[in-house]
Amino acid sequence: MIKTTMIFTAVFFFSLKVFSLEAHVHGQVKAEISFEVDRLQVNIEAPGDSIVGFETKPKGEKQLKVVEDATNKLRDLSSVLSLTGGDCQQTEHKVEADYDNGHSDFDISYEFSCKKPFELKSIEFNIMKTFTKVKEVEANFVSKEKQDQKILKGKNHTFIIRP
Repeated sequence: MIKTTMIFTAVFFFSLKVFSLEAHVHGQVKAEISFEVDRLQVNIEAPGDSIVGFETKPKGEKQLKVVEDATNKLRDLSSVLSLTGGDCQQTEHKVEADYDNGHSDFDISYEFSCKKPFELKSIEFNIMKTFTKVKEVEANFVSKEKQDQKILKGKNHTFIIRP
């Protein structure tokens, strides 16, 4: 049942990305958050310009180094997000640079196992501090109990799950 729900959630978010007709917006990151029983998954899509300062395939050693440094930061959980409560342990992560039609995006995903899932209070999007060109996070949350969407910007970097 849990795997079926997680697969459904992943397919749902993937279909949103595939069938979305809207282009990425520089400075805006999209985060899809799904929470099922004790599993938390966070998928983030960020325009290349917001992460590395350009959105084409890297040209030359300097741009390759910029992408490598950014990818290393994106692999470091604390550079991207932090969780409050829930006693969650990261079980998987993936960072991919996607170059398509002259534009680039970074696709970042994290998966967690939470020992105290009902105590998970919030997710702070540190990506807005680490990458200063990220000005806004559009966060979409889905769980068995609720669905929610918030636009985080300015000094508000925190998505509240439970007050």
